Amino acid sequence: MKNRTKQRLKEGKHTCGLWLILGSDMVAEAMAQVGFDWLCIDTEHGAGDFQETRAQLQSIATSSTTPIVRPAVNDFTMIKKALDIGAHGLIVPWVNTKEEAEAVVQACKYPPDGLRGYAGGIRADRFGADTDYLHTANEELLIAIQIETREAVQNIEEIVQVPGIDVIFIGPWDLSFSLGCPLDFDHPDHRAAMQRIETAAKAAGKVLGTVTGDLNDLATYYERGYQFVAIGLDTGLLINAAKAQLHNVRDVLNRELC
Repeated sequence: MKNRTKQRLKEGKHTCGLWLILGSDMVAEAMAQVGFDWLCIDTEHGAGDFQETRAQLQSIATSSTTPIVRPAVNDFTMIKKALDIGAHGLIVPWVNTKEEAEAVVQACKYPPDGLRGYAGGIRADRFGADTDYLHTANEELLIAIQIETREAVQNIEEIVQVPGIDVIFIGPWDLSFSLGCPLDFDHPDHRAAMQRIETAAKAAGKVLGTVTGDLNDLATYYERGYQFVAIGLDTGLLINAAKAQLHNVRDVLNRELC
């Protein structure tokens, strides 16, 4: 397997992704044709069960877009199943300590680097056709962990030292709630937490990632050294496009009626 997004990150390039929460394989397939570097299938907050996650991964495979899954929790078996059905990367939520970060790496990597169980004939190795998968997966899989609580910020200098973690992904919304300033991203405590995470990640040579629905914020994140940014959700794109089109329709109607 070859992970194009991970290669771009190693080269110091920016990547842009999209969050998929609708649970639709057809939406996943359509978004994969747009040209995003990566798509993240969200099983923490998104709709869809395990089979629908598999269907979305199959849809994304029709493109050069990197398929990523966010498991609902940091769980050994859940991570293994997501990888076995073909995820090329994971964004694992609610990682608060060094030990929890180490558990993510152990679940993602085959021995001797981790504890991931081996099964032949899985979708990840193209049902046995990809004979190199077992030897390349440890290096090619993209491992991102989410920092989204006060506890995680307090432990960030230890967390970023864990080998095998590729991306430190800040969850700004949950972080703001944990810090006691819900959705106030300009609050001094939120700004200080973001800066502390950024400083620690850069010092450890980790890639910084986050999510935003604002193009101005996207540019700011890139300027601050972030390489792995999601530009919102599939639902957001759909709703915004529908609103814009409806606004245009009403403009036409108003002109026709004048």
